[in-house]
Amino acid sequence: MSASETIECVYEGGVFKPMEDVKLEEGTKLKIKIEKVDLSKYYGMFGKASAERLEELEGEVYL
Repeated sequence: MSASETIECVYEGGVFKPMEDVKLEEGTKLKIKIEKVDLSKYYGMFGKASAERLEELEGEVYL
């Protein structure tokens, strides 16, 4: 992991859980910037897509 990297996480049970593998040693301290994903801009554009599908589509936009 480089000095600065963006990864997607989900907050469950009071813990941030990465949605991809993160290569860090146990006990590594990090500074986290929280950026909430706003899916409302996509409502209605893709029919009745689920929130999960909208998140997938948003990820594809940034590739």
